[in-house]
Amino acid sequence: MSKPKGHHVIPETYLNNFICEDGRISVFSKRRRYLLRPIPRKALTRYHYYSQQVEGIDNADQTIETTHFGEIETEHSRLYESLLSGTEKVDLKLLFSTLLNFRSRSPAFREPFELGLADMVERVRKTLPPIDLPYIPEEIRELVDKAVISI
Repeated sequence: MSKPKGHHVIPETYLNNFICEDGRISVFSKRRRYLLRPIPRKALTRYHYYSQQVEGIDNADQTIETTHFGEIETEHSRLYESLLSGTEKVDLKLLFSTLLNFRSRSPAFREPFELGLADMVERVRKTLPPIDLPYIPEEIRELVDKAVISI
């Protein structure tokens, strides 16, 4: 299995519920101010959005996309069927995990969360006592103070 590079911001299993007769969905781009008509497989994707780099982007760890989200998304069809039929009892645990999944995947949530987490890590780093090394080379004495936290 190849590693997916285009990761969906909105799960493809959800987008499949909005397919028109031509096999496409309608997505309005607020930024570009026009209607897009992609197929669900290509819609709302970002390149390596969930990848965790391991020795460069070509070797990125895809666990979040393939395992974590994959397990949740396999249950989406069952949830949609129960919601649309109105006859089946809705699995509330699955409903809430799906909503949380959607929310946590959105760029509007993810980017501020990552900035807040990086800020928290930076504040904790500043409270740590200095490392007591017998000799610190002149070139790296200010390294800890110049470090930038990135999540």
